[in-house]
Formats: sequence, C-alpha cells, structure tokens
Amino acid sequence: MKMKIFTTALLLSVASLCVAQVETTVLEQPFRLKADGKVIDVKEVGHAAPCLYDYNNDGKLDLLVGYFGKERLASDQVRPGHCLTEGGCNIYLNKGTNEKPEYTYTGKVQTGGSMAYVPCDCCVGFVPHVADLDGDGIDDLLSGSFPGQAYFFKGLGTGMYEPFEFLRDKDGKALNPGHTTTIVPFDWDADGDLDLVWGVRFEGVFLSKNEGMPNKPSFLAPVKIETKKYGEGHEKLSSNTVPADWDGDGLFDLICGTEMGDVIFYKNTGKKGQPDFSSQPEILIHNKQNHSNVKFGDNRPHGYRTKVFVYDYNRDGKLDLLVGDIYSSKEVIRKLTPKEMLEKKQKEEKAMAEFQKAPDTVGKYYEYAAKEAKKLMAENPDLTDTEASGLAWNNMPEEMLKAYQAYTDESMKLWSFNDEYQTEKLHSQGFVWVYLRK
Repeated sequence: MKMKIFTTALLLSVASLCVAQVETTVLEQPFRLKADGKVIDVKEVGHAAPCLYDYNNDGKLDLLVGYFGKERLASDQVRPGHCLTEGGCNIYLNKGTNEKPEYTYTGKVQTGGSMAYVPCDCCVGFVPHVADLDGDGIDDLLSGSFPGQAYFFKGLGTGMYEPFEFLRDKDGKALNPGHTTTIVPFDWDADGDLDLVWGVRFEGVFLSKNEGMPNKPSFLAPVKIETKKYGEGHEKLSSNTVPADWDGDGLFDLICGTEMGDVIFYKNTGKKGQPDFSSQPEILIHNKQNHSNVKFGDNRPHGYRTKVFVYDYNRDGKLDLLVGDIYSSKEVIRKLTPKEMLEKKQKEEKAMAEFQKAPDTVGKYYEYAAKEAKKLMAENPDLTDTEASGLAWNNMPEEMLKAYQAYTDESMKLWSFNDEYQTEKLHSQGFVWVYLRK
C-alpha cells in the first residue's frame, strides 16, 4: 500500500468558523474541523497535530490527530514536577467522500494490542507522519518525542502497527537532535530514498540523510540546517518543519510552525538535490494574541506550538494549511473580597514561615536520583537524561519513597488552604484549524 495523501475540499459544514486575530496576507480566515458534529478538541492537554491519510485503505482521506497525554509513563510515576506522559494519536475516519468528508472518532492508533504512544513532557505531543520508510509496500507511522528520539511504528497493513523501535544511525545509535522533536520522512536530496527532516524546539531544522536504499535505510546523525530567525529571541525559529513546494516553482520549500503560534515559509533558493534555505523567512501567519491571557470561551484564532500539515485543501491548485495547536485559556470562577484577600495573605505568610523552619529533607532525594540516572544512562545508551531521571525516582528504595511521600503529604496539608481561594480554572485544549490560500 502506497501512502495516500489526497487533496480534498472540505465544506464549511464540517468546520467551525472563527474570527481570526492573526496577521496574514496570503490566507483566508481560519475555521476548525469537526467530527461527529462537534469541533475536534484534543482535551488530553492539547498539542493537536494533524495528519491526513487513508488509514483504512478505502480510498477516502481520514484524519489522524496526535496529542499530549495525561497518563504518566510507568517508568516515570514518582518524579516531582515535570514528568513523562503517554502522548497518543486519535483516528477520525471519513464516512463521507473526499469531496464532502464526514469525520467520526473511531479510537486511537494501536500497536501490539495497546495504544501507540510517545513520551511527552512540557512542549510536544505525538506528531504523526506516515510513509513507507522500509520499502516493503506497507506504510509506517513515525513521530518525534520530547526526549528527542524518532519513534518508528512498522506498518502491518489495515491500520495495525508493530511496537515502536527507535530509528538509528548507521552505527546503531538512536537518532536524536535534542529535546522536543518532530519528524517528517522526505527525499531531501532527490536520490530516490526517504531522509528525515526534523524540527527541534528553540533550535530549528535538522536533517538525517539516508545513505541506504529505499528498502534498507541507513541514516546519518542529525545535522543542523542553517536557517534565519524571523524575529528576536530563540523561539523565533521553526519547532515543526514540513517540506512542501509552497510557491509552485518545482523546488520544495520549508513550512514551519513555531513556539509562539506563528507559521513561517523558507523559500528554497537552491536547486534539485541541493536545497538552500539561507534567505530570510516569510511570515505566513503572525499570531498576535497574548497566549497567557486568553479567557475561556473567547472566539480567538489558533493557539501556540503550532503543528502544520500542508496540502491543497480546496483543490484549487494552491497549497493550504492545516494547523494544530495547544489552546490555553482561563475561566474566572469568582473574585476574592478584600477580607478574603487579607486572610489568604496571612495564611501564606504563616505557611511560608513554617516551610522555612523545616529542615532541608528534599536534597537527598534529588542527590540519589542524579546518581542513579547517571548509572542508568551508562548501562543503557538509548536513555536520555529525561527518561533516566524518571526511572531513577522509580528505583528509589522503598524506605526513601515512603519518607518522601510523607514529606509531600505534609507540604500539601500546609498549603491546602489555597483551594478555598481559587479564583480561576485553567483549560488546555487542542484544535485543528484550516487556513485556505487566497
């Protein structure tokens, strides 16, 4: 089965129009896709990442949407603060036609009888892309991850996949250009096989060239492709990179989502087999909203950490954009009275005084975890520091774990009064937006 990426014209009846508050000169106002009559909302902590693909091989374009999961990995159950979770991929089968699709949620991508997942933390979820990477005639599924490795799910046909393997370089080392990665298989150098194009948060674009054959890939370690920032700050670089011929000149360009919610375009000024992306990027979508100050229920444009999928959406001969996001908003529950504000301040001062009098009992747990993580990484070169840290806390002796749990329980009691003064509720969502080309 060859990869089926169809162009299609989805009607506004399967989408929700939104008044955009973004700057764009080449795209129409966006609207959100629907499934089962409702706007698709990846509520698992957002980070929606769309991919169009004929999942059930019936000739109709379906929709895959990756997300950031809530469930903690078994290997990272104890560590405080940030932790690794199971990011999965939802399936929305097309029960309509390619001209008038009707999406319906039909479950999650499975591997070996359980949910296919990649480790998530902080800033990226499962970002699916599909291609026949090993040349056996069956499409495979790939995703980057927060620790950075490329997760490869070998296709078995009819929507089933083998458990993941890491994609490795020719020396057997797991490919990994850094934390928070996305990955797209694409023939970068026009030699007939699929290379790997990476997006890395705060770092930009990386490439793993394939020096093997179409049926036997052999990848080189990721190398950074120099690209210019489109503004001040390290967040003004691509964090999600998709090759596509945006300007129709016969050379693939780079369409990139960014941390702040913008979408940018790097024109290829090179030639076939020798691309060049040294020119200044063009901003296709400038997301102006303050993402930390969105009120729940506001009719705003897409959120931040954009994940893009490029295709001719309305079949007019011009490429359009599918944009996934994390959409954070605040719901105001109530306002504190002057009396409540004073009470809260007094309780905070008292709790802080008690907290500062307590001996430093936490340091020994972090010291143990640091040493254990270093040992684990020496034993297993595939482990990143993030993964090893989670395992290290899990491996803590039972006596230490009990003492740490007692400490955290006591701390929670000390600050439990905050529940009485809650004024806001935070929402994390993930939508799929469509921007048509003008």
